[in-house]
Amino acid sequence: MTQDAAGSEPSRNSGNSRWRWWVLVLAAIAVSSSYYEDDVIGPIADLLHRQRGFAQSQLGMLNGVMSIPNVALALINGVMINRYGPARIALWSAAIGVLGAVLTAIGTPYELMVAGRFMKLLRLLFRWAVDGIRRHHHSG
Repeated sequence: MTQDAAGSEPSRNSGNSRWRWWVLVLAAIAVSSSYYEDDVIGPIADLLHRQRGFAQSQLGMLNGVMSIPNVALALINGVMINRYGPARIALWSAAIGVLGAVLTAIGTPYELMVAGRFMKLLRLLFRWAVDGIRRHHHSG
């Protein structure tokens, strides 16, 4: 190993250290924004009702749509992870989550907002399955 001007040996991972911190910061932002997006409909429901004219049934649908694919994805997630691997499924779920957030944010027409919320749930279910596989591999 080479020495720097002060005569000490540089850390082998010093270049990677900065990237690791940036990845950690981005992951923290992604996780926090994910939780924010999950709960955003409740606090802005009155605003959506007054400014956009959403009926109570439409507001309920925006929250309820996230529970629709629970059963189907619970059955197929294991197969998908075994076939494509946890890393690939995690990447796909992140992409689906971003697309869902964008569709929800656009929100016009209303059906686009519902589709965005539905996609958000797909991402959460993929992430849950990947986390379960990861815990299983670390414990065994």
